[in-house]
Amino acid sequence: MKKLTSEEFRDRVGAVARTQKIFTPHLTNNISIAFEIYQEVLAEQERQLVISKERERDYGLLANIQRPICPDCSKELGLRLINIPQGKGNLYGYNSSWICEDPECSYEEFSIKTLNDWLDTLPQKEKKEE
Repeated sequence: MKKLTSEEFRDRVGAVARTQKIFTPHLTNNISIAFEIYQEVLAEQERQLVISKERERDYGLLANIQRPICPDCSKELGLRLINIPQGKGNLYGYNSSWICEDPECSYEEFSIKTLNDWLDTLPQKEKKEE
């Protein structure tokens, strides 16, 4: 058995206490299941850096694609990918949405198209001649 420092011990006991407060009895009375859920939630937060890198890679694919224009403010829209399967959290099975990149504008349009569908659908940007 690994010997824990007092800081590691307090951190783990705190995690179990937070697990119990958040997930029991709301989702389950089994602390093992509740802690697995808690770990999964934390893992999602820790993956944000990976998601950002994947997003940069995916959006790099859109660099040469003509993106739609916002009908409200006339700026280019940004593509947001939706990775929630159809169900309670995604009733209509949307795979993407176009959102206005202007923080003052709240335009958003949902679509069932995936990133690959958009890459096949949207025209290439015209190259500027120098």
